[in-house]
Amino acid sequence: MEQLNQMQHNFLTQAKAKAVPMTMFLMNGFQLRGIITQFDERTVVLETDGKQQLIYKHAISTVVPHQPVELG
Repeated sequence: MEQLNQMQHNFLTQAKAKAVPMTMFLMNGFQLRGIITQFDERTVVLETDGKQQLIYKHAISTVVPHQPVELG
């Protein structure tokens, strides 16, 4: 389980550091597009057009970066 959390943390850290544009698919099928600006163990902040959205991780189905994210 720790290894899975580490991969998630590395992915989000790199996506945030490089300001990689993302599409997030929520469990209800809704799509959100933007850049990850913050995250913690339960939430992700996505910024789109200067507006922030706080998204609970349990509501996220898939995260699709618009360019590759280096996982190191």
